[in-house]
Amino acid sequence: MTTCALMGDFNTGKDCVPAIKNFIRSAIRWDKVDTFVIYGYGEFALIVADELAKAKSEYPHIKCKILLSFWEDCSLFDKFRPGFEILFFRELAFETEKFAIAACHRMILCFSDIIGIYNYNLFPFRDIDMSSKKIYDLTLEPIPPTEEMIKSISQI
Repeated sequence: MTTCALMGDFNTGKDCVPAIKNFIRSAIRWDKVDTFVIYGYGEFALIVADELAKAKSEYPHIKCKILLSFWEDCSLFDKFRPGFEILFFRELAFETEKFAIAACHRMILCFSDIIGIYNYNLFPFRDIDMSSKKIYDLTLEPIPPTEEMIKSISQI
């Protein structure tokens, strides 16, 4: 099982959709990702969840998990299709919002093999050993090529 976390600034707008869409499909094809985990808060999480739902229709074997720090956040994800697993850690329910959010990010980072970030700074989590993780900055680095990209290049 290869797990991929997608993390981004909660205010990220729709301009990230092409990068997220391509990254998800490339991660499935090239890195053999079968489980995606996102933190369920903000516009970025909604965008990623939409793209994961679309990818799940193409790749039904993938698992999609949404980690929530507050039970009330579940209402944000009611619109998503069956097959998304909602993770909620009861221990975080009584923590401050800032602590709970940081704890969720930390959990996702620790348990993921591949991390895709978009307008997100990993510096606060520098104490986590990420030497064995692949980290893709979707705002800076080219993503691994999709099969469509390879086909179009080979036809030139």
